[in-house]
Amino acid sequence: MADIIEMMLVPMVIVVAAIVAWRVQLSVMSQRVCWDFIANHEQSMEWLNHSKEAEKRLLKKESREGRPWREWEEFAARWSTGKLTDQEKEDMEAILFWLNRKEFVAIAILNGTMDMGLYAKWWGSDYIDEWRIAQGFVEALRATERGDEALFQYFQYLAKSKKFRKLSQWSEDQ
Repeated sequence: MADIIEMMLVPMVIVVAAIVAWRVQLSVMSQRVCWDFIANHEQSMEWLNHSKEAEKRLLKKESREGRPWREWEEFAARWSTGKLTDQEKEDMEAILFWLNRKEFVAIAILNGTMDMGLYAKWWGSDYIDEWRIAQGFVEALRATERGDEALFQYFQYLAKSKKFRKLSQWSEDQ
């Protein structure tokens, strides 16, 4: 009888140990990916300059009261029909590059590739504020014929996530 219990118990212990080791490895990997991303991308001068330029272009279309202009709708409509001026094309390229990076980060965090807690502590409040800056623009793009309700949905979802906001120690007063 003891031999049967031992024969069943040993494989179960091995499976449980393997599962625990696998979960620990995933956690360590997601933290490492997050640190590498922060070090290689978020702190590079090229990325910081790109980010500042995109935010500047987004903010230039805000009114003095902080509300998005109707101009976003007009800009998005011209984008949708392919009738942007050369300056608007430059604006669009810079903004979309920046938004795509934010969407990439959100997807990596939401699927567990990057550690949410670590990223939230490092860039969380900024990330949430960046969504606030981009929201009017993204909504205008989504509303066009060429647009799609799924445009930058993960960026929005993460920035509005209660868990992410809590980990970021973000409050409405900021």
